[in-house]
Amino acid sequence: MVLLDGSTAPDVLVEARTLEPPPATGGNRFLTGWTAERVDGMRLLRADARGARLEGVHLGTTARRLVLALAPPVAGGAIEVSIAGGAPRRVPIAPRVEVPLPAGLRHGRFLVDLSFPSGAPPLLRGAGFDRALPAGAVTVAGGELRQAGVSRVELVRPLAGEATLVGELVAPAGGRVRQRFDVRVVSEGRDRLLWSFQPRWWRRGAQRLRLPVRGDSGFLRLALEATAAGPPATWRGLALVPASSGADATTSRLAPVAPQAPKLIVLYVFDALRADAVGGRAPDGTSATPTLDRLGAEGARFAAHFAVAPNTLPSTKALLTGRVWRQRGGVPLGATPGTLAERFRAAGYRTGLFSGNVWVSRVYGVDRGFETAPESTIFGADTEKARPYNDNAETVHRAALDWLATLPPGARAFLYVHVVHPHNPYDPPPALHARFDDGGGGTLDGSSATLLALSNRRLAATAADQRRIRALYQAGLAYADGELGRFLAALRGRYAPEQTLLAITADHGEELFDHGGVLHGYTVYDEMLHIPLLLSWPGRVPARSVAEPTDTVDLHRALTALAGDESADSGRLWAMLGAHSSTQQAAPGEPRDPEPELRLAAAASVRGGIYAARTSRYKVVWAPRTGTQWGLGHGPGRSRDPEYVFDLRADPLERRNLAGLAAPEVLWLRERLLAWAAGAEADEGDAGAAVDAETRARLRALGYVD
Repeated sequence: MVLLDGSTAPDVLVEARTLEPPPATGGNRFLTGWTAERVDGMRLLRADARGARLEGVHLGTTARRLVLALAPPVAGGAIEVSIAGGAPRRVPIAPRVEVPLPAGLRHGRFLVDLSFPSGAPPLLRGAGFDRALPAGAVTVAGGELRQAGVSRVELVRPLAGEATLVGELVAPAGGRVRQRFDVRVVSEGRDRLLWSFQPRWWRRGAQRLRLPVRGDSGFLRLALEATAAGPPATWRGLALVPASSGADATTSRLAPVAPQAPKLIVLYVFDALRADAVGGRAPDGTSATPTLDRLGAEGARFAAHFAVAPNTLPSTKALLTGRVWRQRGGVPLGATPGTLAERFRAAGYRTGLFSGNVWVSRVYGVDRGFETAPESTIFGADTEKARPYNDNAETVHRAALDWLATLPPGARAFLYVHVVHPHNPYDPPPALHARFDDGGGGTLDGSSATLLALSNRRLAATAADQRRIRALYQAGLAYADGELGRFLAALRGRYAPEQTLLAITADHGEELFDHGGVLHGYTVYDEMLHIPLLLSWPGRVPARSVAEPTDTVDLHRALTALAGDESADSGRLWAMLGAHSSTQQAAPGEPRDPEPELRLAAAASVRGGIYAARTSRYKVVWAPRTGTQWGLGHGPGRSRDPEYVFDLRADPLERRNLAGLAAPEVLWLRERLLAWAAGAEADEGDAGAAVDAETRARLRALGYVD
């Protein structure tokens, strides 16, 4: 396992006099609970009344103080300060607040938690320390790490057993007597010195490393520390080699082979469908989704399936190409990479795209590879006026069935169906709304105009209004589920069920007030990313509930396998279903302990970006956005933290932000996430769609234009 392969961002720590404002990622920073305010031309920070958090770096032994500089006017009272998890200390509020750091503070990051008296917390002009060691310098390039001055670089890697750390340290040219370079292992919050080097005239050149190490709780946390000013040394070739060799150093793994491709493949996408809405109940106890319930019972239901984006276009581009967009998610799909439709067309399939959403159309380039992609099915500006309810599913289904009827008997076909349900406007048939309404007295409707007014704070929703809007959403899903049942019955008249693979999923979820907001696109909470995936293929896909996490990219790869892609990744999803598989050996020297399953997602259409990485236990989010707009959400429920850590086991609803948590798995996720986000500028795309008047009207009807 190479440690400096670019897949992770080493955590570089140096001391500093001042703390950086959000959304800084270093160790001397305002972390959570801060919003920016401009007063008399000055940019100040106000702490959240519920508390706020700072983070500092300590690498020396000299006593020093935390300093908070408050902006006038300064009221009375006291601030409670807890440093590195210690007992809170009450400090009187003054223009300059000073708090001594505790003696014996370990090297590395430390947290400072602040609580304020009731009422409006004071504004801060800045924060920092009364003294700090001169900051060292660290650069990483080409698999080498150059380190000089007082600095610490932390690297966290999955390791459940034993391994050997190998590599070399190239001593600094003209190294100084006081310089020292250490390798440390951090375990249970304590450093253990593993190796140390001090430059001497008789110790020059490359110093080889071969150090036995062992993981702690499935991870190894290493620290490379330089302890004095001087010229740089270079760490080179750092890697972890498994402790055992031969057969024990390899693993047997499955290289699954997808089943023989069916004649008809239907990729059916609901718009804005959260996973927990499937099987939702009306007040009379009946399910909103009997068709989806039946398909989930008869086929495969993936219980932990996730979108890679919280809005339609980047999610659709990922589904078609297998690539997750980090930024520029709202621009059209360019000439590369290849798409599912192109693969299936090359494999001899007829290809048709039938969409109700203008984002999934020729305008945004996602029709590449489809021989037909009519615009007559797209939800338009006049739809709400011309119809008694949103009947987009009927329009899309009718066009898809008419196209299939034109194909020669027995023709193989790849059909992409995208319906605007339960996406806003939440406008179901009146009878269905009556069935799901709890009669609680809410007055707001589910129109796009109303939802935009809520999102932009022009309206406020009472608890009854919120229940009514959720009921409208669920009723819209019930309508679409019934239409799906009729569509599938019509398909059976043209293709035998055993010749038809049906993959049903969504592009993203919907907020529905879970974190205070409505609509979608501005957060990466699970109500936005947790979506359904059902596979139905009688005789080939067994009835099974799959608990292993999957995402949009996994589905893309599984479908490419049906189009002839034989790579190992393409068969992962089929392996979960017990598809035919063969066995191959892992490459010699591959670590026995694989990395935890990692999922990446991004709100790629938000300027500046919002990025997320998750395992089954934790989710880490970095939300820099642009300017002072860091955080998650839009309108009500807006959160102003630039970084989030959620323990998904203890807090599945993602209510408590644990940013600053030093659990090794969290630190590894953060390193992976920041490295991934750093490559966002490589995302390709055209300058933007040519949004004509008709397209703009269609976007307005869906709530994308106010």
